[in-house]
Amino acid sequence: MIDERYTMLTYQKLKELEKLIPKDKKVKYNLSAVKFKIWRYTIEPVKTEEFRKEIQALKNYGIDRVLIDRMLINWHIVKSENLMRKGAYAEKDKMVSYIYSKYKSVPLSEQDYLNLAQYFASFANVAYANELLEDKVQQLDADEDVLFYYLNLTLIDRKLTKTPEYRAMMLNAISKNQKRFCELFDPFGQGGVTFQLLEDNYLRETYCENCESR
Repeated sequence: MIDERYTMLTYQKLKELEKLIPKDKKVKYNLSAVKFKIWRYTIEPVKTEEFRKEIQALKNYGIDRVLIDRMLINWHIVKSENLMRKGAYAEKDKMVSYIYSKYKSVPLSEQDYLNLAQYFASFANVAYANELLEDKVQQLDADEDVLFYYLNLTLIDRKLTKTPEYRAMMLNAISKNQKRFCELFDPFGQGGVTFQLLEDNYLRETYCENCESR
């Protein structure tokens, strides 16, 4: 959570602490956490494979396996972004597949679900994003941002939109934020999903029932 301007200073101070208490698990864990910032924002070069081994070695200091797995997922996310920029698409796909195979093993917050879905979609893995969210959005207490992101991903799928489960999910979205739901049907350039939404009978019916008089 530290200000990026102080990242290297923080890292050096942690390294000094490490010399005093070389086996302290909190120091080891926070060194890795700060190193992510150094790598992510290219503050200075990071040897990525060595860094991955450092993360895996945290188990030797009593760090919880869930925290290590979560950090390894983040390692693969940053690595995949770098590979994408280099045009190394096959290697990037391996990173994405790893993330998809591992995310269920760690507890995720609502923001984590949203961020991970956006990550998958940004790499054209919309099916992964949909699968990640499809159970979450069926819950009455579903997070509003997660719910509307899922709607943005799936409103064009006519096989999906006509199901009772999808209609129930839409009604839940309307109950949470009717204005935001109706804006999905605005022209694409004005924040809507696509001008073709109202060609779907099920969506048109829902729109007419809830949005025509807005």
